[in-house]
Amino acid sequence: MKFFYELVWLLQRLIRRNIGIAKIKKISVSINQVNSNICKVTNSLNGQKYLINYKQRLNSTRKIVKLTGPILNPKTGVLWIKKLILEESTVWPVSKLLKWEPTPFLFEKVKSTSINLPDNGYYHFVIEDLPRFFEVFRNQRFDQVIIGSKSSYILETLNFLKIENFILKKYPVYCDELVFSEKNIGGIFSKLDHTELKNFSSYIKPSRSDQILFIDRRNKQKGFHERGLKYADVIANLFKNFDTKRVYLEDLSLIEQISLFKSAKLVIGFHGAGLANMVWIDRSVKIFEITENRITSHFEHIASICEHEYTMLKASELVNYDAAQISKLLDIQT
Repeated sequence: MKFFYELVWLLQRLIRRNIGIAKIKKISVSINQVNSNICKVTNSLNGQKYLINYKQRLNSTRKIVKLTGPILNPKTGVLWIKKLILEESTVWPVSKLLKWEPTPFLFEKVKSTSINLPDNGYYHFVIEDLPRFFEVFRNQRFDQVIIGSKSSYILETLNFLKIENFILKKYPVYCDELVFSEKNIGGIFSKLDHTELKNFSSYIKPSRSDQILFIDRRNKQKGFHERGLKYADVIANLFKNFDTKRVYLEDLSLIEQISLFKSAKLVIGFHGAGLANMVWIDRSVKIFEITENRITSHFEHIASICEHEYTMLKASELVNYDAAQISKLLDIQT
């Protein structure tokens, strides 16, 4: 039966992504529109209001909600209430989400009270999913955790928090009860998120003190040119005389990455998920994002929340720096 559920969900997604979206009059619903019989706000978390670079005011309160009978995609954390996407379960605009997230018509039932730890990729895990999961873990009673994959950082998180009762589901499930912390509060990362991550990592010690980290990556296929990765070896050589530690985060566990970044006094890295680890550094440091033409404001925004000093560097220009320029960049006396 498990195989049948997986097959049906796979076919649904293939059809949606290749054929297109059917015209639906109403595709989503907000918590405020859901009947109180199936939706109960169990806790509200207060955080500092913060004006982000998108000129949107973050809500200072985020709700933890207990739902009766929602349908959950364990992989993404998206929820449906009576065939409508619950808006607070995702940061994606619903119109975009529908392109790859069809409404499930077949699902398995899961008993008791559950919480979900999604796997949307490492960046989204750290920045969006882990802070909210940890909020629920600390504040609410639950019987089991539903996960959508056995990614190493998912399993390491469960082990770190000493959670033994978890179930893996690779297809949508109907939950007797589900507790979750809402997502769409007006920004991708907030002071409240940062506080939760600092609490999560508070018992993890730095690997050593005052390291300059140069984040490289073994998989250079994704975004090779637009991230400037073809210059990786040349750029690494520019920094090697400045006591820089070249690291490949694919080789490290989640706990090892947290420990490593807690020891950083300066971080240099190519545009990618590894830079999300700046959230673990508990003091203000310099963050240098290297890219070519892959330009986003995500890491600048995260750096501002964490009170780091952020600079973007173009890879094709950085390769021409001499020792004096590198020294000035890093603010190191030679």
